[in-house]
Amino acid sequence: MPRDFHSSQVQSWHIGVQREVMRNMLIDVAYVGNRGDDLLLFANYNQAFPNNAAGTIPLQDRRPIPSYSDITYAFNGGKSRYKSLQAKWEWRVSRDVTLLNSLTLSEAKDNGAQSLENSNGNFPAPQDYRNLDADFGISNYDQPYNNTTSFVWALPFGEGRRWLSAASPVVNAIAGGWEIAGINTIYAGEPITFQYNAGPTFVVSGIAQDFRGANYYRPNVTCDPMAPDGERTITNWFNRACVAVPTDPSQPFGNAARNSVRGPKFWQLDFVASKRVALGGPAQLEVRIEAFNALNHTNFRTPNGNRSAGAFGTITSTFDARQLQLGFKLLW
Repeated sequence: MPRDFHSSQVQSWHIGVQREVMRNMLIDVAYVGNRGDDLLLFANYNQAFPNNAAGTIPLQDRRPIPSYSDITYAFNGGKSRYKSLQAKWEWRVSRDVTLLNSLTLSEAKDNGAQSLENSNGNFPAPQDYRNLDADFGISNYDQPYNNTTSFVWALPFGEGRRWLSAASPVVNAIAGGWEIAGINTIYAGEPITFQYNAGPTFVVSGIAQDFRGANYYRPNVTCDPMAPDGERTITNWFNRACVAVPTDPSQPFGNAARNSVRGPKFWQLDFVASKRVALGGPAQLEVRIEAFNALNHTNFRTPNGNRSAGAFGTITSTFDARQLQLGFKLLW
């Protein structure tokens, strides 16, 4: 760690406007941004220079300090940028019904992931310590769009409501007093950084752990790496012909940008029905029936982004299927 290492600087700003466009209907629009500078990055201070074209120079002989092996280096080399348009629409239709929609359009960029938060080919260290600008690109946390719509509806059945207000205690306990709510979520697929497994003549470091500053190697992209819409499936998400592993040991660092492709988008509807049953005095029993991914929609996770793998471009996992949950809470 260098002597001049210091705490990172993060700046945030926002501006927003709210307006009631009609009775009980509110629109909220805001611009939100932030930037981080001198963020913590890890690298190999003794990263070797690339080999010759024949691949005949041993790793140790290519190091700036040949008498030392790998040196983990923590330094203020990171930066991040974020900008977003955030909009919210809320309509209290009546005493019993509320609708809410929130939309965020954003862009997040940085030149390195955080340690242990490096999914889908992202790493907390650069591909090439001597060329940090090549790693500045779309962040692992980037969500270009995120739309959430929700509703709450107190059903008009039971005591004190429009229908069945004079129902017997048994009917009211079964059919009355229910409230239903739902949350519909749609957001962009997770970003993916292409990588490949560098052979012995291509590597510039002996560090294997990413949190210690291991180099990772990106392939070359020669055309649109996404498979055409009509051909894109869970076993063929990428166009393999457009992603190539370097073959020249003197050029181990490919031109693929960080997080240049994405997996399938995510869409899910969650639902809940709840009510409270009077038990006498102040005691009440709250009953909740919850369904996560209520429609049992299959949301696929990201495809394999390692060009050296036989499963490159293949999706082998999904997010959770429908989950049903019954809960009770005693209140007094």
